[in-house]
Amino acid sequence: MCMSCVEQGVMPVQKELSDLEHGPANAAGSVAMEKALPQTPMEGRKGEDHVLDFNVSNFSTPKGKQILHDIAGRTVTGEFTALMGPSGAGKTTLMDCIALRQRSFEGAIHVDGRSPKSDYFTQTGYVHQKELFFSSLTSREHLVFHAINRLGGKYTKDQCMKRVDEVINEVELARCADTIIGGGEFALVKGLSGGERKRLSIGTELLSHPKIIFLDEPTSGLDSVMGELVTNLLAALATGKNGGPRRVIMCVIHTPSSRMWSHFSHVLLLATGGFMAYHGTREALFPYFKSLGYDVPPNYNPADFALEVVSAKPGAEVQGKTAVWIVENFAKRMEKFNRLPPETNHHTFTGVATSGGTGAGYLLQTKMNIWRAVTQSSRDKGTLYALVGMLLILGMVFGLLFLNQAHSSWRNLMGMMFALVVAVLILCSMNVALKFPVEWSIFMREYYTGANALGPYFIGRTIADIPFLALFLLLVIVPYWMSGLTASFASFIRYCFIFFLIINGSASTGYLASSFSADPVLGLAITPVIDTPMILFSGMLYERSSVPLYLKWIQNISVVNYGFAALVINECNSLGDGPMRWLVLHFLQIDLGMFGACIGWLFGLALGYRFASFLVLKLRIRYATSL
Repeated sequence: MCMSCVEQGVMPVQKELSDLEHGPANAAGSVAMEKALPQTPMEGRKGEDHVLDFNVSNFSTPKGKQILHDIAGRTVTGEFTALMGPSGAGKTTLMDCIALRQRSFEGAIHVDGRSPKSDYFTQTGYVHQKELFFSSLTSREHLVFHAINRLGGKYTKDQCMKRVDEVINEVELARCADTIIGGGEFALVKGLSGGERKRLSIGTELLSHPKIIFLDEPTSGLDSVMGELVTNLLAALATGKNGGPRRVIMCVIHTPSSRMWSHFSHVLLLATGGFMAYHGTREALFPYFKSLGYDVPPNYNPADFALEVVSAKPGAEVQGKTAVWIVENFAKRMEKFNRLPPETNHHTFTGVATSGGTGAGYLLQTKMNIWRAVTQSSRDKGTLYALVGMLLILGMVFGLLFLNQAHSSWRNLMGMMFALVVAVLILCSMNVALKFPVEWSIFMREYYTGANALGPYFIGRTIADIPFLALFLLLVIVPYWMSGLTASFASFIRYCFIFFLIINGSASTGYLASSFSADPVLGLAITPVIDTPMILFSGMLYERSSVPLYLKWIQNISVVNYGFAALVINECNSLGDGPMRWLVLHFLQIDLGMFGACIGWLFGLALGYRFASFLVLKLRIRYATSL
């Protein structure tokens, strides 16, 4: 049915406009509405029951456009609420505000009559529309990581493993518990199906027994049968029919099928423009609409009908007036509801605390992050093989270009070493800047649920990077022997050690560039801003003594400067006192006694850029107002 049906037989436009003042509500509709509306006093709760009150009076974009208008309500344990509305009505934004994943709104949130503290994030679960996983882990390994990190401070490893098994059975993942997750933007393995990935996301949030679970379009991308299975699972989780505790569950959903619709106990319906058109029980919605003159036609999906009534399409004046009238009618009925007074407590959150002391300690989280990062890297065979092949090919190109020319031309010697250092800088920094933001998005979700902390994650990522970054030595080892550099084992070891420090320093600049944003494109755009000055102030392109005093400091933070100088000194020690050695040192203005200082600076820069990245990430977390 389209809106023309409403125009022709359900309610004439003239009557609709005249009823803006009084409304045609009949007695049956009023009774239904009284039962549907949230009740103001909620006392005498028993057992594990919890109450979530919310008031989002205003949410506007930074440019001043108001997205949400005067929305308030209450949901309690055992209720499964569908947050519905036409596209662009602000459904996800509203749920983000209620879940405090978006905190720049006017209003207040209360749990059990109290303002939430920072552990609100770990006592609630949030299942995002887009699943983000480490694709090379299995479902069980993913759950084990989260179980130990979230519960390892209070429970033993065996108890955590038992909880993982319970959740696997609860969300019906036993058949694929040991299957690689796969999927993702860069994964080559398909792995889990869409429904299995969705259930894995839900299971992840269930590990720590949250009392409230938010879901953003849990049926998105699923067929009607799989979507109905997911909503049936969520209804069982809300009511405790699967043997677990009862919970508050709220989800954003787009036009569910009639079978999905039957699983919801409550509905929060938004009209176009971000106004609340209804909030109450599912059974009372259509008696309420009927009292206003809008009756669901037979054999019609009730969810579709509800959305048609509250939608305002461009150019459809009747629908726009219909939506406005319903919103105003509901607003009058909500006047008796005791709204929460606006607060600013949610604006003060600057971090996320672990829930009730159950989270794992610093060392255990670091160990788990190392284990996960190593497991992920070692199983990503396609990436490893592609990287090794690329490095060997580039090494051969360098080797063929400078074949047996290292000691025959001082210009070729300097050119080869400088080109190798620049190649390593660009490849390593770009590689990190491309991959790190993807992992950072996963980490932020873990952080907001108390499943990870910045220190353990960053330390674990750094340690796990060491063997992976060591592969970049293949690029410089091949041309070492082909170009005819000093055939001395000691000189070769020093050469590899210098390049290992250069590789780590270059990777650290990539971390710094990508730490400013979760967008890989922005990270790649920032990388040249950091790398280019390092190349310019290397001593090869510009005479060291001619650098202006106000730019001297750039030389001191250049990985290329110290790495190139250390490589030249290492090779010049094997050239003897001939003219070639004198030309190289004189041209580059390098002193042989600088070798130890160059090594120290390389080591310090590698750590310094990592520490700077850590500080930037910490500030981003501290002042983030949304996830």
